[in-house]
Amino acid sequence: MKYKPLQDTTTMEVVQTEIENKDKKQVKDPQGQISPRAFRVIRSEKIIKKLNLGISFSLMLISLILFAFAYSKVPPFDKKYIGYLIFFASTAFIFFALGTKNSIEDVQWSNTIKRYREALSNGDYTSSNTFHLAYKRIVLKGVNITWILIFILTYWGLITAIIFGLYQADRLKLNWQTYIVIDLPWREWLNKGFGNTLLYCLISVIGMCSLVVFYVIMLLVDKKRLADLDDFLGEKSVEIHEQINKARKDRNKAWLIAYLVIVLVTIFIPLTLIALAIWRSVVRRRKTK
Repeated sequence: MKYKPLQDTTTMEVVQTEIENKDKKQVKDPQGQISPRAFRVIRSEKIIKKLNLGISFSLMLISLILFAFAYSKVPPFDKKYIGYLIFFASTAFIFFALGTKNSIEDVQWSNTIKRYREALSNGDYTSSNTFHLAYKRIVLKGVNITWILIFILTYWGLITAIIFGLYQADRLKLNWQTYIVIDLPWREWLNKGFGNTLLYCLISVIGMCSLVVFYVIMLLVDKKRLADLDDFLGEKSVEIHEQINKARKDRNKAWLIAYLVIVLVTIFIPLTLIALAIWRSVVRRRKTK
């Protein structure tokens, strides 16, 4: 029995086409120094840093424009509301600080990749140090962002709650030793400062919720970034993870101490002094009666 060679090469062509398509989808280093897998991670990090940079300065610009509208009494800011001026100025400063931080990180990452290329040119193919630094920065950045969010929610939430409480209280009248009367028209003052106080409170709540949503999205993105970088930590990955975990614990401890001290000085002590002053005034009034 004679066997004839297979004439149908369709399967081979399909496989070859799939291989070629897969090869085209791979992101390759233009200089041909870095492997496609490593370059894909490096490129993704660069894109994320540029995106963070653009978002930060865009939001800063929007805040400055809204500040200019509020200052110039452009509708819907028919009057020069002090509350909105302070709010937009603070927001612009925060995003300017974040944009500056992202700019520094972008420059640092570019320098890190430059040193990595120089090491490859010299025949050093150990990439663990490059990706180790990136991994550590992302972990510590996550710690910093978490505590910054806690600070923002603590003070922004407290200020919003106080403003809403004073607005609901309308006004406060105090009689001091029968001949001194203190009248505090909270609602009138707040409306002069914000125009529509309830609208400001609503915007604040939406802003805080948006920050939480953005924070969750950032955590998910960073989790994916860490998973990609983890593949390039090399043989010392266990040791590197131990060092990073220790650095994370130390950073969390430092933030916790700072948070407790600042909250104690700026919130608890003033509230305690105010409560003590009110209690003394009540006691004195009872004694005079």
